[in-house]
Amino acid sequence: MFSEGPVVIALDGSPHSAGTLAFGVEEALRLGAPVVLARAPLAPHRSSAWAFACWPGAMAAYLPDDDTADYLAQARSELRLLHPGLSVSTRLVRGPMLASLCALSHDARLLVVGARARWGGPGPSSVSAHLVRYAHCPVAVVPTQGAAASDVWTPVVVGVDGSPASVAAARTAASAAVRRGVPLLLAHARPSTGDAPRPRRGAAPRLADPDDPAHDGARAVATLIRAEQPGLEVRLTLMEDRPARSLVELGRDAALLVVGCRGLGPVRGALLGAVSRAVLRHASCPVLVLRESMDPTRHAAGSPA
Repeated sequence: MFSEGPVVIALDGSPHSAGTLAFGVEEALRLGAPVVLARAPLAPHRSSAWAFACWPGAMAAYLPDDDTADYLAQARSELRLLHPGLSVSTRLVRGPMLASLCALSHDARLLVVGARARWGGPGPSSVSAHLVRYAHCPVAVVPTQGAAASDVWTPVVVGVDGSPASVAAARTAASAAVRRGVPLLLAHARPSTGDAPRPRRGAAPRLADPDDPAHDGARAVATLIRAEQPGLEVRLTLMEDRPARSLVELGRDAALLVVGCRGLGPVRGALLGAVSRAVLRHASCPVLVLRESMDPTRHAAGSPA
């Protein structure tokens, strides 16, 4: 995230946009960042939605109409009334929607998008999945309906394994926890070994042996974060389970779930890893995705609060 950039909030005009907008505005207020509201018209036919999203020449003539401009103007007016000190601007996306949103992300501190577009099925839509892979800043994906927050403990949850990418994710999560005034939960899981029974869906993650050397990397990250954020309550949970399932279960009562994207392939970092993809599909709380290929010298995502 650029330290001085805006929070870009992508809206599609659906009922779910209200939740996406609320989350994005709250993040901007915590960061002291300006807000950019972006909206594009949806393709007129379901069959052409993917073409509209990805290929520049597919529907170049399909431009925003007056309703799109009115929608953004009304949203901006309402935000200015609710938050007089918040800087709010709008962008009408002309032409390919995803290419335009990726362009807006070049100078953004954060891009906020709903988990599903109107034509989407269960899990992340093609829109959010594409933006997570190709945006130039961290992307927050807001679920259609989040889990009820606990009044006792709503931490920021982050998966760690000791890698440089997980250290960056942990630092970002720590900053988010400090801004929210909530604890930080570091989680490390590895698949069960031997003949251990496979956990049932919805069951609590199974705790691992705390002395298992496989968790040394996660313990090192916890030590680092506690040293960097002495006023933050930091907990470490070690599990013997599938990483994605564990993170989804731990995120049921979380304020935010942070994951690093380390997909492997010909273009490392541009692909969505299996854990990140599964978390995006099943998480019931907002998910912040950090891609490993992002240049840490140009972004402030990992900077302590």
